[in-house]
Amino acid sequence: MKRLFRAIDAYDDLVRQREDEAPQLLADILRRSDELGVTYGGQPVPTALRPNILTSAQMQIVRRSVLLLANCIERLARLYGQVAEVQRLVQFRPRERHLILRPRANARQVVIARLDAFLDGNSLRYNEFNTDSPAGAGYTGMQRVIFDETALMKQFVKLYPLEGEAPQEALVDALLGAFAESGIQEEPRVLISDWDDVGTLGEFGIIVRLLAKRGVRAVIADPRTVDFDGQYLRAGDFKANLVYRRVILRELAEKWDECKELIEAESSPTVCFANPFRSKVAGSKACLAVLTDPRFARFFTEEELAAVRAHVPWTRVVTEQEVSFRGQQMPAFDLGARFKNELVLKPTNEYAGRGVHIGAELDQGTWEKALGDAEPYAWVLQERIMAPERDFPLVTDKLEFLSRKVNLNPFALGGKYGGSLTRISEASIINVSRGGGMVPTYVLSSEDRSQQGE
Repeated sequence: MKRLFRAIDAYDDLVRQREDEAPQLLADILRRSDELGVTYGGQPVPTALRPNILTSAQMQIVRRSVLLLANCIERLARLYGQVAEVQRLVQFRPRERHLILRPRANARQVVIARLDAFLDGNSLRYNEFNTDSPAGAGYTGMQRVIFDETALMKQFVKLYPLEGEAPQEALVDALLGAFAESGIQEEPRVLISDWDDVGTLGEFGIIVRLLAKRGVRAVIADPRTVDFDGQYLRAGDFKANLVYRRVILRELAEKWDECKELIEAESSPTVCFANPFRSKVAGSKACLAVLTDPRFARFFTEEELAAVRAHVPWTRVVTEQEVSFRGQQMPAFDLGARFKNELVLKPTNEYAGRGVHIGAELDQGTWEKALGDAEPYAWVLQERIMAPERDFPLVTDKLEFLSRKVNLNPFALGGKYGGSLTRISEASIINVSRGGGMVPTYVLSSEDRSQQGE
């Protein structure tokens, strides 16, 4: 870790040497972000002047944990249709449940997943799995391309070589891999499907361009505008046989009548979906309760269980039953009230940090009201993970080094590690849609030129 700290100090020194240029350096990054589609809601994604840099030892921990937890996630998606107790704990609205339980031919249920975590030193803890329709692989991959172009990075890597990641390419590999596994004997033609007013349209453009470089045609279409002819999903004259589903299942179910063509196509053997609707299962926070509850240990290998113990915080679904935490067993309300500062209350099926209550940041009365209002099976209690904080070079009216909370979000793409997205924020709930920022992730190479006078 000492070498990592030296590298970060060296990078920050280079930034300070260019203090007068800092506003222009950031402006250039944001201009390139706009050009390359690293935008949210039509605006460049906020960023800092320094990326997130990891050691090779940290990356080994990330890679190994992603591989093992990706196995767990895939198994959870399959267990939902087989084990009544899993279905009882991991609950969905009736229409969602109907879609999840429909037969589906996909070889892999979870093609694209983002595992949101906090990495502090060598301690890596995952607080959420995003498996329904996760964003970010295209964004962070192109952001790395942008940072590689900067004078700062070109100067820094002469001292401390870095290994970059290409999650955008790994995402395309996962999409095309899922299609190959589907057995459809045609060339893939991709439909990227989400509402026409979502903030992540810029990322869809990134993926279209990457697919085009592979010789694969792709279009973007609102799920309300497509037709299914029994073999292909049609967006105008375009006939798709591979759907990169970005519309989340809950919203699709809510607009069932408007989206019935897309919904019908998902159960057809002639159209491959990534992700299929069943992937939603592992994205429920209730699945972290399944993973961390000894009652379900029989479904996982010893190696997987060791990864769960090391990397997944204690989580329990709020029910009428008593729960046990740190040797104390009592009703969920009483346990939550007693361990207020150690727990977080979360809705099982929300996303982007919506509805999250952090006990330590609330007064007792507000916290207990949230506990009392928590509907059984719709909420989980989870052990709080403290977000690490780091100083980043940020440009406001001037260059400043400001403390930001940091989370690391590795991707599991086709069951393999596919790169990581790093987000930074002043707030404990870290999300770009809530005003946070994003920086690319690099790994410090074993080669060290810092003492060679280069």
